[in-house]
Amino acid sequence: MVLLGLLLVVFISIFFILKPRSATPFTLSEKADSYLITTKGVYAFEESKNKLYLVNHQKETIAEYVHYIFPRARIEDRYLVFSKGWDYPSSYPIATVSLDFKTGNIETQETDYFATDGAGQTKEHFYTWQADTDQARLTQFDKQGRELQSVTYDGILLAPFSFISNQDGVLQLEAVRDRQDDQYHSQLITIDEKDLSFISEEPLYETANQHYRFSDSLVEGNLLYTPVHSVRDLSTTEVQLNNQLLITNLDNHQQAFLTLLEYAPRSMTLQGDFLFIDHDSTSINKVGFSIVNTKTKETSFINLSEQLGDFLPTSVPAIQFFTLDKSGNLLFIVEKELIYMDIHEQKILDRFSLTEEEEPISIWRVSK
Repeated sequence: MVLLGLLLVVFISIFFILKPRSATPFTLSEKADSYLITTKGVYAFEESKNKLYLVNHQKETIAEYVHYIFPRARIEDRYLVFSKGWDYPSSYPIATVSLDFKTGNIETQETDYFATDGAGQTKEHFYTWQADTDQARLTQFDKQGRELQSVTYDGILLAPFSFISNQDGVLQLEAVRDRQDDQYHSQLITIDEKDLSFISEEPLYETANQHYRFSDSLVEGNLLYTPVHSVRDLSTTEVQLNNQLLITNLDNHQQAFLTLLEYAPRSMTLQGDFLFIDHDSTSINKVGFSIVNTKTKETSFINLSEQLGDFLPTSVPAIQFFTLDKSGNLLFIVEKELIYMDIHEQKILDRFSLTEEEEPISIWRVSK
């Protein structure tokens, strides 16, 4: 009987260790047009007459730490999925988190394969990327954050921090193949989602004695968008900042560069017909972002340093979570400020400040 009791205790312990952890469901509001998710809770906002109105705030620990640079996946217009945790320089619990915006459920799934070097998504899956000195690992998760499969690729293969591929059945991204020949090869990688095998690997863009350092990878339809943060001279190792966006037609591999108004572009977000591109503020000594109309190819730059003044240091890590609302106004995060902006007038309409104890995780636009 004693042995049976011990076995029962062990079984129950293993069950609760392996069982996904569910937090208290967050409250969904019929009035909400958008939600701001933070490490310590969920804010629901109604947007009316160019103002933000807080309709609900629920305190709940969503995640202890989420790195700002890795993207969050929006799947089926219902699930927000992201990788949480870190092991250097401080240790935080590692897992994949999924929020369901129809039920309010929050699921946390433990995994060894959190985002250390990159993260991304396709229409149905969330991915994390890990790279070390002799191989790279890609791990696939479903909409609940459950780990589906994980594979390793031989050699040093560096994905961008963010790779979004809005396609069915395949994941396409730009990645750097380091063959340790001091050349660095920017490759277009096509991966089969069924088993994560390589369908193809081919040069993306190469020019003599230069390495174009692409900072992000986004596929929409048959077009791949990759901003050029800088260009490295392979003979002198000198690095020059760049201000171009490479657009590649994946059907015929025709390529064209679009020149941006500012240098050092980094991460991209596609909302409707607009690309919103964050820039490295320490490199250009100002905080701001580019807007690219993907239909007309018109570009503009919004200088937030001018509009927000002393509030913004030039060491802002990133401008995050660009989201267009139903009226065409823009929501995004700078530092711990939620900004509501008319992008046509380039005018800030409203602001909302977070507390010192919480960090933003994402903005969720409600589809109505």
